[in-house]
Amino acid sequence: MQTSKAGTSTRSSGRRRPGPRGFTFIELMVVLAILGVAVALAYPKLDRLLLAESEPWRSGRRLVRVVRHIHELAVATESAFFLHIDVEAGRYWTSSRDGGGGPGSATKPAHLKGQFGDGVTLQRLGSSNDGVAAEDVWTMEFSPDGWSDAASMVLTSSDGRRVKVIVKGWFGDVELASANGVG
Repeated sequence: MQTSKAGTSTRSSGRRRPGPRGFTFIELMVVLAILGVAVALAYPKLDRLLLAESEPWRSGRRLVRVVRHIHELAVATESAFFLHIDVEAGRYWTSSRDGGGGPGSATKPAHLKGQFGDGVTLQRLGSSNDGVAAEDVWTMEFSPDGWSDAASMVLTSSDGRRVKVIVKGWFGDVELASANGVG
């Protein structure tokens, strides 16, 4: 053994001590790169298998996001906005009111539109406009003051799965719930 300047001893022989040896940094990086490639290739298939969601839930979540967005937009821009739902075509779009918001004000598109999934039908259970006869296109108003028309809707898929979307009249509150007991 030799003594270094700092007073510690060093081994002069080239032999290594027997025992466990750790990975080098390069070995670790190669293993992580291989795992990363494997995950990147497998993730799209796993995503579809593990996170599969029935179509009415997917359509319901989209509708909830649209309702929340249009409510926030109405309050932020201090303008009235409308959500139109075409029951027969299974699509929805938004519009905003021009001018002062009086009864004769024209509406303009708000460039937010979508379509329910294939085989999904919509049924309205109730709304604040229950006195109005059922129409093919439903319209909900979102006020700049924070209130909106209240409504309950059930989205049903062709295989019988159902989800209920509940829009409450104040504070943009909207819920998505299972609709197993809805008739």
